[in-house]
Amino acid sequence: MLLKITDLPESDVFRKLSLGVFDLENPKFLKFIELLANLNHSDKIPSKHCRACGKMYADLHEYIWDTEAKGQTMEDVGGVMGKAYTMLYRNCSCGNTLVLTLTGDNFPELSEFWDMIKQESKDRQLPVKTIVSAFMADWEHFIEKQTKKNKKITRKL
Repeated sequence: MLLKITDLPESDVFRKLSLGVFDLENPKFLKFIELLANLNHSDKIPSKHCRACGKMYADLHEYIWDTEAKGQTMEDVGGVMGKAYTMLYRNCSCGNTLVLTLTGDNFPELSEFWDMIKQESKDRQLPVKTIVSAFMADWEHFIEKQTKKNKKITRKL
């Protein structure tokens, strides 16, 4: 059930999540989260290194899991670049902003992803930025579940 959220601040996505405006594990999001999980296990996304403190993020999930979301977490800059191109902005624990890029080369479904985000924005009558924040919350939730699952498997071995 969707609630009217006109009285909530646009940036308060986690409050919207707790009120049931967005359900974690949105099926429309899940398809792309699973594709990103597969991307995580490929060599298409290089490790990320913080130049300020030296911390290394070995893969995409570690980059999302061990960093903090920045205001504009994920941005479609395809129009400027002339091709499918997305920038992920996250803060290292030292406070330095790290940028990771997704392109049509390393994530072929990128244009389809943004089409889904824009359609979800239109359907829910919410800004794209709000839908992106909800997607990121789902993605972080997925990574958290995978991390806990992997820790349980490791303990059993």
